[in-house]
Amino acid sequence: MKIQELEQGTELSLEIVWGESTYEIPSKIVLSMAGRVFVQSFTYKGKTLDLTNPSFSGMVFNIYAPNPKTGKRLVWRSVTLEMREVKEKIYYEIKTSTFRAEGQEVERRDAFRIKINLPGAVVIPDEGREIDVIIYDFSREGIAFTYPKDLKLVGGLVKVYFQEQLRDHFFEIKVTARCVRKKAGDRYLYGCHIRTLEREAAIYLNQKTLEMQMEAIDAQRRATSGGTLPMGPGTNLFNIGKMP
Repeated sequence: MKIQELEQGTELSLEIVWGESTYEIPSKIVLSMAGRVFVQSFTYKGKTLDLTNPSFSGMVFNIYAPNPKTGKRLVWRSVTLEMREVKEKIYYEIKTSTFRAEGQEVERRDAFRIKINLPGAVVIPDEGREIDVIIYDFSREGIAFTYPKDLKLVGGLVKVYFQEQLRDHFFEIKVTARCVRKKAGDRYLYGCHIRTLEREAAIYLNQKTLEMQMEAIDAQRRATSGGTLPMGPGTNLFNIGKMP
């Protein structure tokens, strides 16, 4: 299928390949009209990234999204994201070449994990007690934390909590998960499968992932060219992925 056939609201991933580095940023289609599809523009430090700027000429952009009919993952490679103003808002219009207009099926990959390294708490419902932990990483499918002692958690349900301030938004993350693995080390690492991802946690993951990836891209650009990311007019970072 063509990417223009995807409906408004479809969640997708933008993969940026730059030399040997790969970055994956969550997004979704916020406008679909007259055979054209648009995603929210990305901003970094309050400015919109102009992805058509010659400074990005070494980057390749791929789009991943589920096929609504089969559920299988599709990829559109080497797409172009062109800035467009629609009703006084800046978006990226996704464009594909004629040769790559049809999405290709690819194997589904594990959910992208982000390192957290923040203090948190775990409640063990069966025992009614709360313990202080360090949140190790987080994804749409799982969360991991560390604790200095061996706990009998594998196979049981836990409730995990942590907080973080991202720019001007304070997030309180709460997830219910089943502990599925334990790894011994300097601290015990407990990996858990999330049962249901609440909206607040999903928004946090999007914003945290975007911020980390943009910081990495900016750092790489500074290291190779000494410049900053080319910007244009746009919206605040925390509007990314939301409906206009």
